[in-house]
Amino acid sequence: EASLGSGKWLQVVLQVRVRPESFAVCSGTLTNKHWPRDLLFDPNFKSLQELEWLLEDAAHATVVGIMVRQLGHGADPALFGEVAPQVSDQGQGPEYEYTRLRAEEFRR
Repeated sequence: EASLGSGKWLQVVLQVRVRPESFAVCSGTLTNKHWPRDLLFDPNFKSLQELEWLLEDAAHATVVGIMVRQLGHGADPALFGEVAPQVSDQGQGPEYEYTRLRAEEFRR
């Protein structure tokens, strides 16, 4: 995440294309330290099993997209989601505040 000034951040995600068979499928590393164990992280996965890929050689991946989301004051909820403008720096950092807010949103 990058700061845009007081109370504003950018979340950036790279979309990559990975050469088949060049990665190992792993369990999610988020565990329940930052995400509730009883709550699905992604509706496309029944658990954290097989959620992440481990790639040893960066030459086997190509960036094909960059996704950017504004968080915090002034973030457009129609564009970035309803919790995006609610994010603030609550001590641990805005990335953890966003995760907490998303978990609450998923429970609704």
